[in-house]
Amino acid sequence: MTAAPHFTEAERLSLLAATRLLDADPPPALDALVRMAARLTGCLMAAVNLVDAHRLFALARHNLPQRHFSREGSMCDATLLHPQGLVVQDIHTDERFHLGSAQDGESPLRFYAGMPLMVEGMPLGTICVIDVCNRDWTPDLQSVLADLALTASTLIAAQLAASRFRKQEARIRTASLAGSDWLWETDSQGRIQWVSSSLLQHTGLDPVAEIGLSARDIYTPRNDDTRASWDRYMAARHRREPFIDAVADRVTPRGRIAVSISGTPVFNQQGQFMGYRGASRNVTRQLELEHRVRHHDLLLRQAFDTFQAGVMISDPQGRIVLANRHWRSRTGVHVLEDAPSWPELVRQMIQEGRYPEAIGREEEFFRWRMEVVDQDQPVTLRVNDALFQCRDQRLPDGSVVHFSTRLPDGGDQAATGAAQDSQVRQVTAEKLRASEERWKFALEGAGDGVWDWQVGYPQVFYSPRWKSMLGHDEAEVSDRAEEWFDRIHPRERDRIVQAFTRYCEEGQGIFQAEFRMLHQQGHYVWILCRGTVVRRDDLGQPMRVVGTHSDITRLKQAERVLREKQTAEAASRAKSEFLSRMSHEIRTPLNAVRGFAQLLDQRLDKHTPGDLSDYVRQILASSELLSDLVNDVLDLQQIEAGAMPVHRDLVPLGDVVSQCISMMTPLASQNQIELIAPAAGTWHVWSDRRRLQQVLCNLVSNAIKYNRPHGSVELDVAAQPDSSLTVGIKDTGMGMSPDQLARLFQPFERLGRDTSPIEGSGLGLIITRSLLESMGGRLEIRSQPGVGTTVSITLPEAPAPSAPAIIGLDRATPAAIEASGREPCPALPSQADHCHGGPSASDPSPASQLATTTQGGTPLRAEDDPLRVMYVEDNRINALLFEEALRPYPELLLEVAEDGQAALTVAREHRPEVLVIDAHLPGMTGFEVLRALRTLPGLGDVPAYMCSADALPEDIAKAQREGFVGYWTKPIDIVQVTTELCRLAQGHNVAP
Repeated sequence: MTAAPHFTEAERLSLLAATRLLDADPPPALDALVRMAARLTGCLMAAVNLVDAHRLFALARHNLPQRHFSREGSMCDATLLHPQGLVVQDIHTDERFHLGSAQDGESPLRFYAGMPLMVEGMPLGTICVIDVCNRDWTPDLQSVLADLALTASTLIAAQLAASRFRKQEARIRTASLAGSDWLWETDSQGRIQWVSSSLLQHTGLDPVAEIGLSARDIYTPRNDDTRASWDRYMAARHRREPFIDAVADRVTPRGRIAVSISGTPVFNQQGQFMGYRGASRNVTRQLELEHRVRHHDLLLRQAFDTFQAGVMISDPQGRIVLANRHWRSRTGVHVLEDAPSWPELVRQMIQEGRYPEAIGREEEFFRWRMEVVDQDQPVTLRVNDALFQCRDQRLPDGSVVHFSTRLPDGGDQAATGAAQDSQVRQVTAEKLRASEERWKFALEGAGDGVWDWQVGYPQVFYSPRWKSMLGHDEAEVSDRAEEWFDRIHPRERDRIVQAFTRYCEEGQGIFQAEFRMLHQQGHYVWILCRGTVVRRDDLGQPMRVVGTHSDITRLKQAERVLREKQTAEAASRAKSEFLSRMSHEIRTPLNAVRGFAQLLDQRLDKHTPGDLSDYVRQILASSELLSDLVNDVLDLQQIEAGAMPVHRDLVPLGDVVSQCISMMTPLASQNQIELIAPAAGTWHVWSDRRRLQQVLCNLVSNAIKYNRPHGSVELDVAAQPDSSLTVGIKDTGMGMSPDQLARLFQPFERLGRDTSPIEGSGLGLIITRSLLESMGGRLEIRSQPGVGTTVSITLPEAPAPSAPAIIGLDRATPAAIEASGREPCPALPSQADHCHGGPSASDPSPASQLATTTQGGTPLRAEDDPLRVMYVEDNRINALLFEEALRPYPELLLEVAEDGQAALTVAREHRPEVLVIDAHLPGMTGFEVLRALRTLPGLGDVPAYMCSADALPEDIAKAQREGFVGYWTKPIDIVQVTTELCRLAQGHNVAP
């Protein structure tokens, strides 16, 4: 009985659609796979079928006349429910699949064997073999079909991962275009080595022109309150510490701007200071806005001091935060920072007898004074010998504004507040009107517009500043209420009108709203509107509402810039995380595809038919192409993030060109292209030798691959008047049109050659140009259709050294080391770039460590014993691949552990002599597993290799720091891995 699937049919069909393989052309690797299936099993027909909702689609087929079949009652449909496969010896006698007889004109098929193709735990289709006669189906043939199904499943999974990868990468690339910062990197002397291309967008400055300049060359400290940030920046640089928001001016094609600079020091693994990496942004508008806010605050304080009334503001906790000079003079509180709170001050004045009416009823008077807030009418009270009219108004945040106006002396009746005669009322009204005029004057001076509305009347007072804020002169705006509401943005008008109407009906608290208003020039400005009820009728209904308009357009722009910056930073982080994750997800299935194809290639002998060898080579070539695509995308991401290491040094250009020609000669011979070297010369440039070699090899490789048969590629070197050297690469290919040249540097753009036999990712030229720019060089391309293309790279020329240059071994190529007469240093095997060197006495290799390991003065094992290798890997397919790769070598004995705990158990029972550990394991990481194994007896110095799909430089560097002597990146090279392990096996049998 077949177990019920753990997925729904809708989930399976959704995953199938995501592969984008339905109705697609067959991938060459799958076509090769089905031909191999037919040949290895001896069957007439073979196919890879995808099972859709109502049909079977033959994605790859051999000797099948059609590509579409009905799903209902088909053998492939039944195979989906048989994880171990389905074999039908005689279709005509099997009641499940009775197809009639050939004499009836129906199907002549008799034999069927199929295996489901499992992707992410769901069967998306089958690989099957079919024949017109009965077959003797053996367990070995069933095993072959299972291996082919595993390979086909892995190819489909890789296609699915690649499709998701491209889609997500396109989304993130679009999102990363947002932001307002530009990035930069300096060397240890403070000279700029790299600037991101966004500098041009934000300042109009050419990023290339910045190379070699220092901060002193381009920035000028400001003589204002930002000068302290520049002094902190200089001190931090002297101490090689991080710095944040150092502000200085610089001149750009768009005028003088203010720039905020932040940076972090960079140190190498030896702790040597390498320079700074950081970001800068244009803060001119931000500083102008801050200056304006400070200016407005100063004007407001000055306006407060002009009031004849005393004004004080206390916060929700009662602390005194602002007071004008009249209030300070009357209360004797001159320093607000040392002042008591408002309740404490009232109690103090009561105790000192300054409130005559409080004598004998101090607590009652104190409670009454605290409850005066928000009363409809002002209160009158005596302070010492003077009479004051006071009113306290609470703001929305809980703060309170305290007004106090001194009244003229009016006898005992006025003093007690029992009644107020008309003269007092008149004087008070005049003072209030004068106070209002001063408020309006102060607000106008601070840049705010004032409006004043008598509720129920059609007229509204608009101040001159209210009108000029919208671009109008005094006479251009009438006093109608429609002048205000008609200018509000249509999308916001109803909301604002409803909110203001509701406020005027209720009259509670403060009205505040943000909205856009139409400017006289046709654009919209952002307005902050605030208003309050200043007069009520006898029933408490609002009669008069007064408010202000503040232009907050620049503030809104600053908020938008901040949001864009946060969006760009989030997109950058998401992009890095996504690329790292997708690299791992693609490399894991690719490891199985490439590894099993390598095993097939190794096990095919000279008697194997040639077409089978071609099939295997096609699978290997496809896996190599996908691996190169992943590597190119990761390189491009590192360049865009400014994380690609570039070390500029004195480089002999002739040596690099000669080495490139030597490396490209086999490819030129294969394509029947003549490779012409430049005349000999003693040129030197400032560059990174390894990156320059990568640039030249990529350009020469393109010139060969896109050439015409029996064409030529010519290299020449020429000195330029600006103390630079140009390397020209001229080919006789088909050339490019202006339209093709315009699209040349777009990611994944191959100019219509996607279906050509020439392999490529469409990223090589982008990486090449970025590497050149990071080395201070430039790339130029000239092309003429039908004639050919000339690519020129220009680099700063360097004077020839007076003595042989000392080459840094950490970044020297083998050719450069050989030229310098030095011995090569041992390196991580995966970083040796196919350069294998033997152990040296001064720095023993893993093999020599095994050769000399003893215990109690005797060798640990006999000479003919195999080398014990323990592989810690939780992925069954990867473990199977490793077992099959090591099976032909009797000198190697493999133990596999699925996780860290199993590894510790295996190591205690059978002490391994070589450790191979995956980075991502359940329960413990690969680094934690190694640290745990090192604590066991005899494993303190056993060579350890990390085998992981993580391929970023920081991953490899971390492994080296943690004690791994090698790093094998998935998909692994079977030949390289077995060669290294056999070398270790040979070394551990050498007598000490």
